[in-house]
Amino acid sequence: MTEDAKPTTDAAHSLWPGLGPGGQSGRWALPRPAAFWILAGLFLMLFFASAAASPLYRVYQARFHFSAVTLTGVFAVYVLVLLITLLFFGSVSDYLGRLPVIITALIFSAIGCVVFLAAHGVGALYAARSMQGIATGLGSGPIGAGLIDLQPAGSRRAALATSAFSNLGLGLGADHQRAHPVRPGTDSPDLAGAAGRIRRWHRHRAGHGRTRVQACRCAGLPAS
Repeated sequence: MTEDAKPTTDAAHSLWPGLGPGGQSGRWALPRPAAFWILAGLFLMLFFASAAASPLYRVYQARFHFSAVTLTGVFAVYVLVLLITLLFFGSVSDYLGRLPVIITALIFSAIGCVVFLAAHGVGALYAARSMQGIATGLGSGPIGAGLIDLQPAGSRRAALATSAFSNLGLGLGADHQRAHPVRPGTDSPDLAGAAGRIRRWHRHRAGHGRTRVQACRCAGLPAS
């Protein structure tokens, strides 16, 4: 086995407990193409969950009687927590392994969705968005790094998959707005300017470790 092939094999093995670097070589692992698309599907799920509650914000605003400023804060806390998670935990999968971190991210994402559905106040909305930020910050790095290791040699499939599946997830999550429209500029704040400032600020901070760099790119916060 060549040195170039080892990371790819390890990435496929690392989808399952005990496999990958230092794991048991005799245990069964998924074929690399299947592992690639499973990871891509999980990537889509993270971004779908982060946008799925968007049509409910008008309902929450009417029920809890909070201002547009508070609504902007509920949106912005996701970006803030995502950034903090990337800065401090973006490379944690290099030490704990990808599978445990991905599972943890999915758990945070699921809890965030449950908190949204059971929300009885503005605090719950902040908590739910924070959990979604943690989920995306934790999961995007190991998933993105795994996709790179699993793609065919010389291919750009991982970059295309992360870009396409993140946009697809956001689009599918927000698609419910057709039935429950949210008026741009009033009920939904534009975070493009804030995201741009975060990218510029984060650019010189994220460069330590492959997983952290990949996490920034997957989450839309380029590290270079």
